[in-house]
Parts: sequence; C-alpha cells; structure tokens
Amino acid sequence: MGVNADGRQVLAVLPADHYIDLPRLQHLLGAGNVELLHEHALMSFFPDCEVGAWPPLGNLYGLPVYVAPSLADNETIAFNAGTHVEAIQMPYSAFDRLVRPTVMDFAYPAVDYSEARAKLL
Repeated sequence: MGVNADGRQVLAVLPADHYIDLPRLQHLLGAGNVELLHEHALMSFFPDCEVGAWPPLGNLYGLPVYVAPSLADNETIAFNAGTHVEAIQMPYSAFDRLVRPTVMDFAYPAVDYSEARAKLL
C-alpha cells in the first residue's frame, strides 16, 4: 500500500488477509500525519505497471519499504509483477536481500466471521 507520511511516500507491505493500522504506522514512523495514497498518486511512481498491480519493490522506484512481521515470518512472498495476470513468488529471504525492507508491526489480521456465523446457524 502506498502511504503518505508527512509528505514522504513509502510502501507498507502486509499480507492480503490483514488490515493496515494507520495510527500505529504513524507512531512507528514518528510522523505527524499518515494517509493512504490514492491510485493516481501511485501511478506516477510506477509508470511501467498496471493500476493496482504495483509490486512491493519500492527500492526500484525510490520508495522506502516497510513490511509487517506477519509477512516477514513467512517462508515465501507472492506479489503482482506489475500486471494483473503475472505474479512473482520467491523465498522471503530473497525478497529481504533484494529490497532491504524495514520490518514494523503496523498490521492486524482481518476477522473471519464465517466460523462464528456457522455456530449461530
């Protein structure tokens, strides 16, 4: 996800089944204001990618990258390769060597209500 932190653009990378905790990220970055970037703002950073298919390779685009620990703890990482039909899967250790992200605890798991709903029915 693209984030504006006091006018500085960064990438926050988290698992697809997690939510970003913007107040926590704001605190961790020591920023006065943090907000998600709109797609049109990200298009200028990723001109060679399809809208919404931006890879978490911010270092190639001049953007700092922050990764949630829940993702960094995985053996592998998979992400869009700049298109909606191509993906890259690699060992997380290789991603870490290539991107050199900062690991920060700014995400929390989405709640799965399907089990609770099934118990009520």
